[in-house]
Amino acid sequence: MTELEEVISYKKAYDQPDKQSVIRKAWMKRLKGCQRNVEVWQRILQVRGLVISPSEDVAMWIKFANLCRKSGRPGSSLKILTSLLNGDPSNQSTLVSHCA
Repeated sequence: MTELEEVISYKKAYDQPDKQSVIRKAWMKRLKGCQRNVEVWQRILQVRGLVISPSEDVAMWIKFANLCRKSGRPGSSLKILTSLLNGDPSNQSTLVSHCA
C-alpha cells in the first residue's frame, strides 16, 4: 500500500525532480533489503512501472534479471535484458553505461 501511495506522490511531483529522486532512492534501498524472490521483486517492479519505465531504472532491472537467472529462470532473465536493449543487442554499450 505504501508503494502505491508513493507512486501517486511521485506522479504528482512531475515538476519536482528532487522529490522524485528522493522517492526513487527510497525505492531502491527498500528493494535491496527485500526478500530475494522473483515473484516478490516482480510485483514491486510492476507497481513502480506505473511511473518509471525499465529504461529509467536499468540498475534495478539488471539486478532482477540476475535474480531470475540465479533462480533458474534464464528465459525470464534473457527477456528482461533484451527489453532493456530495446530488442537490439547492438545497444549493449548503452546498457553498460547505465550500470557503470
